[in-house]
Amino acid sequence: MAERMVTKAYWGYHLYTLKSGVLAEKGKLAAIDTTDGSVTKGATSATLIPLGVFAETLTGNGVLQIQVELFDEIVGRWWNNDTGAPVTAAMLGQAVYIKDDQTVTSLATGASKLGTVMAVDSVKGVLVHSRYPAS
Repeated sequence: MAERMVTKAYWGYHLYTLKSGVLAEKGKLAAIDTTDGSVTKGATSATLIPLGVFAETLTGNGVLQIQVELFDEIVGRWWNNDTGAPVTAAMLGQAVYIKDDQTVTSLATGASKLGTVMAVDSVKGVLVHSRYPAS
């Protein structure tokens, strides 16, 4: 029986795509906007997940990436991405679900939550932060 290679990632800082038109200032609150997976500055909104603080000052154009110092080091594991209901980069910060013992899916129907999407890569798969018990 073939064993799956365990691939972990430890993040204290990470590059995120900065939302277009947003002025991110060093040391100020950075948050994921779950409507599109981009990073924006802290504001009154029901769609933001606080990440940490900006490590530099930049104005976003929707493509530019900005370094964020995370509140705490985050540990994630890479999983295969479902080809039928794939997880996309726009799902950053959203829930991801178990398809099988090595694959994650975006489809929640009839599936259990594995964790939160940290990154999506066409080669590595989906980086997921999981906690026990899953919340």
